[in-house]
Amino acid sequence: MKKKIAAVLLATAVVVSATPMVSADAATKVSVAKSVTVKKGGVKTISLKNADKNTKAKWTTSNSKIVKITKKKAKKVTVKGVSVGKAVVTAKVGSKKLKCKVYVGATSLSVSNKKKTVEVGKSYTVKATMKNGKGDKVTYKSTKPSVLSVKKLKNNQAEITGVMVGEATVKATTKSGKTVKWNVEVKAAGAETPAVTTEPAISEKPAVTTSPAVTTSPAVTTTPAVTVTAASVTVNVVNVSGNAITGASVKLVDTATGSAVLYEVKATTSAAIVLEAVKNGSYELVVEKEGFETVKKEVIAEGKEVEITITLIEK
Repeated sequence: MKKKIAAVLLATAVVVSATPMVSADAATKVSVAKSVTVKKGGVKTISLKNADKNTKAKWTTSNSKIVKITKKKAKKVTVKGVSVGKAVVTAKVGSKKLKCKVYVGATSLSVSNKKKTVEVGKSYTVKATMKNGKGDKVTYKSTKPSVLSVKKLKNNQAEITGVMVGEATVKATTKSGKTVKWNVEVKAAGAETPAVTTEPAISEKPAVTTSPAVTTSPAVTTTPAVTVTAASVTVNVVNVSGNAITGASVKLVDTATGSAVLYEVKATTSAAIVLEAVKNGSYELVVEKEGFETVKKEVIAEGKEVEITITLIEK
């Protein structure tokens, strides 16, 4: 009897010693990718990271109708995208569960014609393009529909319309989790802000260079004050509803240095703030008012009157 008991104990010891054990420290270091994307009908391999030779995992999927496990091994698994959507593949290592989100559908997303500005009442159309997007869909959403509306059209297109002065973000998303987003500023109808940076005012004034009075008069050629080297910049400050705001401070910062304030008008009771005798050059316009977000905008002074409308948004 004693010999039989000894034999059983010996056999048990052999089995236990032959079974590889995963230490708690080793299990803690093991990880998997947080997420992967696979096209519909395609396959993907998910592997354990930082796994030692004794590490083994039990693999499962949360939804085999979306993501199916086709091949299992101790340290990696092969999955197949069955239908568009998302499922979670879990690797159980000891008592630890490692989760990887698997998105099935488009593997990339791009959107064309993403304009950053639009006037109130005006619209423009964008179009999304997916790679490996068979069966996938694109949805569009505006963070502030009261400012910027988004209407889904056919063929993964959308119509973007300015509703009210302000700013909003447009987000395009596929069912497979791919996202593209961009910010859009809605300006008052008839706003001419872009003309500040694009209109070549100096080059289009031949009278300055060809008029006999300018080229022959000593006063014009020798006195800097006569030549057109300065401009006035008028800044109209409004809120998101387009109503005038008073009490704002305005300054022009030299873009060459990034810090030197060359022109400044502090808090005023007028909503239209005028900076006089601004020399030709490139500046950063900074508009500030307590309780509102600071607005910065590039301004190019080119020897003419410049009028800009700035919209302040409450914090």
